[in-house]
Amino acid sequence: MKALVSGIAVLGAGLESWEETKAILSGTKEWQDQPLALPKAVVLPPNERRRASPLVRLALSVAQSACKAAGKSGATLDCVFASAIGDGQVAHAILSALSKPEKAVSPTQFHNSVHNAMAGYWSIGVGNHAASTSLAAGDFTFGSGLLKALLTVSQENRSVILVAVDYPFPEPLNAMRPIGAPFGVAMVLDPISHSGQGPIINVTASDETAATPLHHMDLAPLWQACPPAKALSLLASLIKPGRIVIEAGADYFLNVDICP
Repeated sequence: MKALVSGIAVLGAGLESWEETKAILSGTKEWQDQPLALPKAVVLPPNERRRASPLVRLALSVAQSACKAAGKSGATLDCVFASAIGDGQVAHAILSALSKPEKAVSPTQFHNSVHNAMAGYWSIGVGNHAASTSLAAGDFTFGSGLLKALLTVSQENRSVILVAVDYPFPEPLNAMRPIGAPFGVAMVLDPISHSGQGPIINVTASDETAATPLHHMDLAPLWQACPPAKALSLLASLIKPGRIVIEAGADYFLNVDICP
């Protein structure tokens, strides 16, 4: 399966953009562990903007930036939204409410609790009525999302935006499933028959038994702990083209070859 990567966006702790991430992964800039300053979800109308959680804001931010980099409107792209744990802030708020005698769950929090909330807010913000998939696959979430996106591109000849994000749970839930730090990545993938510039990724089933580790000492803990950050290996290979292996399921691996 092949696709043209026409737009990329990254946002995370100490990673404010794809350009900055490229500089850090290539070794021309040192990574600094800084708190993530989430932008406002300006794509949303005011009422929805007030309801948007940090996870939704992170997802919409990278989705907008990737579409801008690709020179595309988000309204027409098929969508794949991937998150290993979903909205931990919302889950914490609901569980906290249920632990009290009155059990007064906020309607807004209940509205935001579904796993496809990110896709719903995106469709509202950009007027997207295209096909949308929301998935979770634990530590394999990025690989699974990439596989789903590439199947659509290669088999249905449609452009897709892949958005993979996770945001840490508050305590005490974070102690049960630590994410390390918030991280989001978005990629606009086009059929190679489309006109456009960018690297081409070619994905095939792999006989390997381990994913390619991230060879960056500072970012390796994020790559290990945060499922969407598994994308960092792929992003590094876009800078220095070659073959990497990504895990897309339990003992299921993908070869990813990059052609500049």
